[in-house]
Parts: sequence; C-alpha cells; structure tokens
Amino acid sequence: RQMCIRDRYQYKPNTSYSLNIQLPVSYSSMSFDNLLSGAKYPTDRVDMGAKVSFNMRPGANFRASLTLGQQNTLGGIKDYIVNPVYTTYRQRTTFGSGELNLRKSYSASTNLNYRDPVKAFFATLTAIYRIGHNNRISGSDVTPGQVTGSVEKSDNRSHMFMSSLSLSKNM
Repeated sequence: RQMCIRDRYQYKPNTSYSLNIQLPVSYSSMSFDNLLSGAKYPTDRVDMGAKVSFNMRPGANFRASLTLGQQNTLGGIKDYIVNPVYTTYRQRTTFGSGELNLRKSYSASTNLNYRDPVKAFFATLTAIYRIGHNNRISGSDVTPGQVTGSVEKSDNRSHMFMSSLSLSKNM
C-alpha cells in the first residue's frame, strides 16, 4: 500500500512572476514474506519531498524558470530476490541485494527562452544538474557464452549534468 499527499502553494503577485512550492508526503506500507526461509520483510515508512520553481516573464520575448527538487523512491519485491534467475537462455540476472532499495535524488534545472518573431530569432538554453544517492549498485559480467547481471549492497552517488542550446534564425 502506498499513499501520497501533495500540498501545492503558489504565489503569483502579477502575470510576470510566480513561485510554486510542492511538498509531497508519501506513506509506504509493504510486507514481503519468504516462504522458503520464513523471513519477513515489513516496511512502514514516511518520505517527504520538495519541489520549488520560480518562473518569470519580464517582457513579451523572454521567459525563464528555475526549479529545485528532492525526491525519494522506494524499491519493491524484486529487491529481495538474491538468487540468480535466467531471464533468457544466455542471460542470468540477480534482481536485488536482499535489502529494500532506497533512492534519493536532488535536482536543479533552469530554462531560458527568447523569442522574437518579428526578427525571426529564437533561442532556448536548458541546464539540469542531478545528484543521486542509492543503497545498491548494479553490474554486469559479459563473457562469450553468458551475460550475468548482479546487484550488491553498496552506498553510491551519481552526478549528472546536461545542457542544451538551441538557436534559430529564419532568413
């Protein structure tokens, strides 16, 4: 069972600026039983996230936004499958590490748009930075006869940066 409540607040003093705040709260109640070993894996947890975005349109041709966020994601029953399973004739996979997967991500993004239809000039700049925390790591071992995927308990962190620039001028 999972339940999520999302509070959303918006402050918009005029048509040029707005501030949006979202505060999702989720409650997860899961219970997995291993019938062979008799082990029980109950999980009851409350997670909070946040998303704040600031949007502005100071003139007719320019728009900008900045968004900051934090999110928690919980795994599922596959996290408890620690024995290898053949998914194809040549591919063997271990789905979980024996512990419920918990991913936390933090992100920041910005988007800048400039449009001048009279001069037929358009520009868009987008940038995203994301940090991820995970309590497991996945790997693959590739040999000529088989591909073996595995998962291990290991705290790890990832960093991702992406940007794009688009310019167009019609002649």
